[in-house]
Amino acid sequence: MLAHFAHVEGIGASGVRLFFVLSGFLITRVLLKSKANIDSKISTFGNEIKKFYLRRSIRIFPIYYLVLFVAFVRNVKPARETFPWHFFYMSNVHGFVEGWSCGMLGHFWSLSVEEQFYLFLPFLILLLPQEVLLYVLSSLVLVAPLFRAVAQHFGWCGYYIWLLPSQLDGLGFGALLALFGISQYRSGCFRVFRLPQWIVWYCGTFSLGCFVWLNLKGPLPVAICNNVNMVFEGVFFTWLVGQAAYGFYGIWGGFLNSPAICYIGKISYGIYVYHTFANFLAHKPLRVFSISYPSSVWLSLPIEVGTSIACAAISWHLLENPLNALKSRLN
Repeated sequence: MLAHFAHVEGIGASGVRLFFVLSGFLITRVLLKSKANIDSKISTFGNEIKKFYLRRSIRIFPIYYLVLFVAFVRNVKPARETFPWHFFYMSNVHGFVEGWSCGMLGHFWSLSVEEQFYLFLPFLILLLPQEVLLYVLSSLVLVAPLFRAVAQHFGWCGYYIWLLPSQLDGLGFGALLALFGISQYRSGCFRVFRLPQWIVWYCGTFSLGCFVWLNLKGPLPVAICNNVNMVFEGVFFTWLVGQAAYGFYGIWGGFLNSPAICYIGKISYGIYVYHTFANFLAHKPLRVFSISYPSSVWLSLPIEVGTSIACAAISWHLLENPLNALKSRLN
């Protein structure tokens, strides 16, 4: 929201990378439990793969397609021109092929990356032997910076960063974090993966420096901004997600466990899906009362943030939460 409403450079891309690390961690953890069920003969591969895709569909599809169809019916530009790309979760490919971001539907690129990742990750985790998984998931982390380097070398359109191979390091870091959390790796690889604190904080400081330079001094060289920094951010966010899974204490723990923050986390998917329409939605009630929309970004920011949260809250209570209850029947 800071990136789209206040035009703060770089912070939106960092937020998406944190999302990919977190998503890779959570989804891999779910799939490892499914793998354990298969290995112990509690369930079958067919049953677990069906359950995975049904649960993901119930969680992700309803509000995604709701927004997409409403945008189409209301002729929100350029929803009709790009509708097939979004319908098949190819928004990121559209951005790369056509070289533009689809307006208010442009943020769907990250959801497309997520869905494309789901097409092969379950099969890797459920079918490959546990000892092979470590090397396969590690290779994903290596593929991403190599792919970005090739794209930079050949001068591809900047939207190559939206393609799945460009984001595999964030997703792969999260997946490795989940893998190292299982019991048989605690005594071995997990110790190797727990990088010294100075490396973690170096990566975090480097990424913060890139963010400050981007906002105060102008664009960074592409090789640093889009490649090296993405790897460093991936390392720092992996530590952050792992620490959050373990638990924060003190002031940070109290803040992150507060009811308000937990509620924001609960409805965060809706906030992400709806937030690009906040400016459009916020204008209408103000017109009813003949109130002019604030011209200052920092005055309009709380209105648009509040609108995004309100839409997500309504969506959660009326649509998402009731549908999520259906997932319990798939256990």
